[in-house]
Amino acid sequence: MLNHRTIFLFDGVGAVVTAVSLGLILPAVHEWIGMPVEIVRALGIAGVGFALYSFGCFRFADTTRRHWLAIVMIANSSYCVLSAILTAVHWELLKPLGVAYFLGEIVVLIAVVAIERRVYRTL
Repeated sequence: MLNHRTIFLFDGVGAVVTAVSLGLILPAVHEWIGMPVEIVRALGIAGVGFALYSFGCFRFADTTRRHWLAIVMIANSSYCVLSAILTAVHWELLKPLGVAYFLGEIVVLIAVVAIERRVYRTL
C-alpha cells in the first residue's frame, strides 16, 4: 500500500495522465468522443492544477499532516462529481468511446479516493 508521502506522487502521476488525455489526446479525436472540446480542455487544465499541487506536496509539504491529503481527496471527489454531472448533461452527444472514457475515469477516481482515504486514516 502507498504511504503518506508516495500517495502524492501516485496522485500527481494520475493527474498528469488525465491532463495529457484530456488536454491533448481527446481533443484530437473529438469526433470519437463527443464531449464538447471546451469542456475536455477545461478538465485537462484542472488535471494540470491537480498535478502541480500533488507534486508540490510530494516535494515540499510535511506530508504527515492530514490536511494536505484531505485537500487532494476533496479535489478528486469534486472532480469525480463534476465529471459525472458533465457526462450526464452531455450524454446524448457522447459516442461509445466517450462514454467508456468518462465512466472509466469516474471508476478510477472512486478507487483513487478510496486508497487516499486508507492512507489518510493512518496519519
